[in-house]
Amino acid sequence: MQIITPDAILSPTEIFKDHSIAFDTKIRAIAPLNELLQSYPEAEINKLPEHALVMPGLINPHVHLEFSANKTELNYGSFLPWLYSVIEKRDELISGCDTGCMKKAINSMLASGITAFGAVSSYAFDLEAAAAAPQKVVFFNELIGSQAVMADT
Repeated sequence: MQIITPDAILSPTEIFKDHSIAFDTKIRAIAPLNELLQSYPEAEINKLPEHALVMPGLINPHVHLEFSANKTELNYGSFLPWLYSVIEKRDELISGCDTGCMKKAINSMLASGITAFGAVSSYAFDLEAAAAAPQKVVFFNELIGSQAVMADT
């Protein structure tokens, strides 16, 4: 059992101050530290840095890991011009991002608090990186703008 003590805990309904979290593989209790120590006297205590906030993980339901090399190549603004620019530059973007590039994007998402994501894939080149991700991943095959010959990959 471990107990962490942040400055604040954000729940879906309120912000807890002067509370700690007792957990093992699941959160077991949220309460003031002295109460948790009564229930879990052998717990390892970890005081988090000043201003630390603990909150639920974020979810990004639509990620294109294969396009992680993209910085400014696409036409931003309205949806259809953007989509056409993605289709036009798809092969160029995909060839610019190997597994290392995708893993870097995955780690960047995790550092930003994204603990689960939906990986939308055109060619399944991102399957290995998605399968190795520390986050929870749902893997999809792209339908819009995809090539019919790749539908069963």
